[in-house]
Amino acid sequence: MKLTKQDVTRKPQVVTICGSTRFIDELNYWRKRLTEFGYIVISIELVTTQARSEDPQHVNPELKAYLDELHLRKIDMADWVLVLNVGGYIGESTSREIAYCWDKGMQVVFAENNIPNSLRYGNGATYGVPSNRKLCDVLEDAA
Repeated sequence: MKLTKQDVTRKPQVVTICGSTRFIDELNYWRKRLTEFGYIVISIELVTTQARSEDPQHVNPELKAYLDELHLRKIDMADWVLVLNVGGYIGESTSREIAYCWDKGMQVVFAENNIPNSLRYGNGATYGVPSNRKLCDVLEDAA
């Protein structure tokens, strides 16, 4: 999938970004880049530079569950989802979000060409990539 300038005089596409909070630099890059191309960008907003043991969303399991559910509602608002799969890493929350998108028939676009064959959850369960590969794509940054 190649980035194209959106006609902002009409309703631009809405993109929700998913990925680990450890990739804050990549998150900020893609938020800026997509916005420059006229996309409306929705992403995680509670990102800290604290150690995981001090990060409020990881220290408080109730808050983490609440924010994970809120992110699914952000996905519901999107036309498509961009996954930050830096170095091929896809964590448990992001795996759940990808599966949620595929169950809804929503297009999932990966920032890197590391599209997984299956997703693994923390409980050991796996979720296979849908046979309809149109739901998977890799984002090409425009020059």
